[in-house]
Amino acid sequence: GVRSLLQFVSMYVKSEQVKDIIRVMLECTKDAPFEIVHTAERALQNLVTGTDPETCFEHLIPFTVVEIDLNNKINPPALLSTLRTMRYLVDRISIDSLKEALPHFAALFRTALCHKSVDMRKATVFILVEMHFVLGAEELELMDDLTD
Repeated sequence: GVRSLLQFVSMYVKSEQVKDIIRVMLECTKDAPFEIVHTAERALQNLVTGTDPETCFEHLIPFTVVEIDLNNKINPPALLSTLRTMRYLVDRISIDSLKEALPHFAALFRTALCHKSVDMRKATVFILVEMHFVLGAEELELMDDLTD
């Protein structure tokens, strides 16, 4: 299906199509069984690894602007899938783009690391580790208070 298509012919996906594909794949994660969520996330992974990373990053950022209820164990599905997908972009986007997004991510990560869901915390840690490899410890000073 779509997952295989994005894996083998992602080079034919135009920049203007990326936004719609991301939106549709993330919509598939709402109230869906694990198999559907997993397939949508793998399709997104294929998309972001085979198309322009800056375009994908730009279109994923809006999905990180959500209210997170820390008293609820249920993951915001689109956010969790977005975090899992962004992990594959961190080392492919420009350092300037990543630095520009740090203030937003600091607030998001601070909240996500306090979430009751292990999956949400784990996805956040994976992104932080990738950012550490790309930016180095000095650049992540903005996020020092995450471990408090």
